[in-house]
Amino acid sequence: MKRERPDTRHKERPKVRLHIGDEVEVITGKDASKRGRVTEVLRDEQRVRVSGVAMMTKHQRARGRSRAMQSQTGRIQMPGTIHVSNVQLVCGVCGKRTRPRFEVSDAGKQRLCRLCGADISRQHGEE
Repeated sequence: MKRERPDTRHKERPKVRLHIGDEVEVITGKDASKRGRVTEVLRDEQRVRVSGVAMMTKHQRARGRSRAMQSQTGRIQMPGTIHVSNVQLVCGVCGKRTRPRFEVSDAGKQRLCRLCGADISRQHGEE
């Protein structure tokens, strides 16, 4: 008897149009109007981790006997994840939130600011 399994090989991945290093602004929630850089993108869950936003406290106990083996212990502050619908990309040129528009040219696909028209494809690579 053959077991029925779902076909997960060709599963569509949700589109997340943010990249690591993008500057974003939180538009809803307790951290509204805070800005930070994207440090991690979780595409399957449609969530991003932004530095300094949605901070969580992790209680970590000491492990290991020697002082050299012990990592940071106590209450550790770390950023949590935010859904991509709650953040918006910030243009590096005009400094305003924008929904980027996309253009395909000979150089490839570019993200452009809708307000000032500046190329915001890879801002984080310049730093």
